[in-house]
Amino acid sequence: MASALVVVVGAALLAVPAARNWLFRALWAARIRRAWWRAWTDCELPRVRAGKVTAIPAGELMRVRASRGSSLDFVERRAEELAVCLQAREVRVARDTDNAATGTVTLVRRDPLAGMASVAWPNRGAEALSLWESIPVGIDELGETLAVSLPERNVLMGGEPGAGKSAALSVLVATAALDPSVKLWLLDGKLVELSVWAPCAERLAGPDIDEAIALLRDLRGQMEARYRELLARGKRKVTREDGLPLHLVACDELAFYLGSEDRKKQREFAELLRDLVARGRAAGVIVCAADPEAGLGRRAECLARSVRVPVGAAVQHAAGLGHDPRSGLGDARPQCGDDRARATRRGPTARRGRHAGADARVPPHRQRCRRAGSACDRPAR
Repeated sequence: MASALVVVVGAALLAVPAARNWLFRALWAARIRRAWWRAWTDCELPRVRAGKVTAIPAGELMRVRASRGSSLDFVERRAEELAVCLQAREVRVARDTDNAATGTVTLVRRDPLAGMASVAWPNRGAEALSLWESIPVGIDELGETLAVSLPERNVLMGGEPGAGKSAALSVLVATAALDPSVKLWLLDGKLVELSVWAPCAERLAGPDIDEAIALLRDLRGQMEARYRELLARGKRKVTREDGLPLHLVACDELAFYLGSEDRKKQREFAELLRDLVARGRAAGVIVCAADPEAGLGRRAECLARSVRVPVGAAVQHAAGLGHDPRSGLGDARPQCGDDRARATRRGPTARRGRHAGADARVPPHRQRCRRAGSACDRPAR
C-alpha cells in the first residue's frame, strides 16, 4: 500500500512540468558530482567536494571546496588527468579571491564558439548611447556578455592580420558615434576602415602622416584647454556630472604611422600619441588603437617604449600558431579578444577582461566579438 502511494505521488509530481524539470536537473547534477568524485579518487587527490552544478554552453560549471591540507592550485596541476577521467576536452580550475578553499571548476566538453555566425551588436538599433556606460563587446564560452568601460582607460588591440582587430575597434567607434556629446577623432592608415564614421567625427586623417600629426596636435591643444577649465572649476578629472564631452581617438593600423619613412615625423607622432595616452585620462581623452604587429618581437618593444606602457586595457587577438597571446601585450596587461582571441577571467572584472595587477596564473578563456553596423545615423558635424 505504501509503495503504491509513493508511485502515485511520484507520478503526480512528474506530471507537473516544473517539478519534472527540477527532478531531471537534480539527477543530472548528481551524476556530474559522482563523476567528479570518481575522477579525483582515481587521480589520488585529497578530497575536493563538489557543490552546485550549472549547465553552460561549453559544458558544466561546478562549485568546489578543497579539503584541509590541500589546495585548488594542486588540483589545477592535475587538470589534464582529471579531464581524461571525466572524458572532457579540458578542466579549468579557478579559486575564489576571498577564500582559498573554494573555487569554480569548468568542465569544457565542447567549443560553443566553433561555427558560430557573427554575433549581432545589441546596441545596433539604438538611437543614442553614452560612452560613460559599459560597452558590450562580445560573449564568452559561458554565454555571458563581456563589456568594457572606456572612461579613464585606453585600449590597445594587437594580433595577426585578419584576426578581427578592426571589427572590435568598430564596436567602440560605433558607440562613440551614437553618443551626441562625444568628440570623435579618427586615424585610419587604410582610409576605408573608419571612413564610414567620418560624418560623425571632428577630423579624419588617412595615410598621410602630416595629417595625422596635425590631428594629434589639435587634440593635444584641446586637452590642455580642458585641463585649464578643470583648474578653473577646482576639479581634478572629468566626471559624468560635469557635462564635458569625452574625446575618443580611434587609430587603425597604428604600425603604419609608427613605421613612417621619415624618422622625425615618426618620432613626433609617437610622442604626441604617448602624451595623449599618458595625460589624457583625467581630461576625458580616450585612445583606442589597433596594431597588427603589437605582439611581434621588435615591434612590441617599440610599442612598449612609445605608446604601450601607459595603456590601461589591451586586447590580444589571434597571434598565429605557436604564439603566446600574453607575450605580445605583456603579462601585466589585460587580455581579451574576439573570434580566436583569448582573455583572462578575473573575479569582478571577468566581463571586462584582465586589468593591470590581475593574477597571471589564471588560465585564459575565449570569446567572440560582436559586430557593429557600418552606418552612422548621427548628424554630420
